[in-house]
Amino acid sequence: MEVNAMIYRAINNLEETPRKYSGRGMYGKECLAVTVENPTNFFIDLTVEIFSICEDIGEDPYRFIEKLKNHRLDSMGRSATVVYWPSLAWDDSFKSREACKECDAYETLNEEGLCYNCSEN
Repeated sequence: MEVNAMIYRAINNLEETPRKYSGRGMYGKECLAVTVENPTNFFIDLTVEIFSICEDIGEDPYRFIEKLKNHRLDSMGRSATVVYWPSLAWDDSFKSREACKECDAYETLNEEGLCYNCSEN
C-alpha cells in the first residue's frame, strides 16, 4: 500500500476528515492534511490505527510511521490545529468518505453506498 493511501485510510478510520492543504513555503502545492483539536492525541491514535491496519494486511507499520515524522503544524490562531505532511502530495481521489450503509466502515463506497467487503457479500 502506498504511504499516502495508508495515512489517508488511517485518518478516515479515526473518523477525522482528510483535506488538502498548502502550508507555508509550499508555493501552492497541496498536501494531505487534517484539522484536529489535540495533535498529541491525534498522533497517538493515528499510530495505533496504522499498526492495526498493517496487522490486518500484513504490511510493515514502520515504513508508514517513519513518514509521520515529516509533519508540520499550523494553528492559524484557532483552537484547532492543521496537521499536514508536505511530502505527501494530495491526490484528488482522496475525498471525504462516508460510512458504509451495512457496516459503518469509513472506506471507498460503491454506487449503492457499500464498502468493498459488504458489496461482495
